[in-house]
Amino acid sequence: MEQCYFQEMTEEYLDKVLQIYTHYVLNTSATFHSQPLTRQAMREIVFFDDEKYKTFVICKEAEVCG
Repeated sequence: MEQCYFQEMTEEYLDKVLQIYTHYVLNTSATFHSQPLTRQAMREIVFFDDEKYKTFVICKEAEVCG
């Protein structure tokens, strides 16, 4: 049985998250962005200075899928 779980966002997931997000920017109207983001721009969107605001990824069998 496949295991899905939430994991707190870290730098190690940034490239995969950017890849997933870029797919939706280029192929759908699901985001407000019309051009792919840079790695730095994505970092600014997903990491916050305030500890009460956190970003999570969805993992399936230890691979980020959302």
